[in-house]
Amino acid sequence: MSDASGFVTPPPAEPRRPPWLKQAAFALGAAVDEDWAAANRTVTQIARTHGVNAIPDVLLAFIDTMIAQTGAPSMPDQVAFQAENGGAIQSADEVPPAVAWAGRLMMARARDDQDTFEALIHSCRTDEEWTANCSAVLSMCALNIRRAQEVARG
Repeated sequence: MSDASGFVTPPPAEPRRPPWLKQAAFALGAAVDEDWAAANRTVTQIARTHGVNAIPDVLLAFIDTMIAQTGAPSMPDQVAFQAENGGAIQSADEVPPAVAWAGRLMMARARDDQDTFEALIHSCRTDEEWTANCSAVLSMCALNIRRAQEVARG
């Protein structure tokens, strides 16, 4: 396409995909299949290759994929949890801290609440806390996808 001056406008560039995207998809797929060794090894490789600053975007990709595959969640006033094998609904105060953090992060993303998402990302005080929280996000996303797949299969 060109304008009156003859300047040719280049076609719009395709959105650039992050270099870690295929690895993140593999990690989430491995987690859905309950291959935790492969999932954790892949996330560790993403951090080593692309830096730990890539991990918040990886978490976004996990959450966005979960939402896309399970449907947008309803927006309750607070986060609630149910064990994989069913059982009573629990509040964030009744689950391990990493699980509560992951639930809050997932809700912030679902609500498109960037301020809360960023605050949670920066709230981790130790590497161990960060690792546990990230693992909880991966686990919860995988669990929700697995449940949706089971429902779809009947």
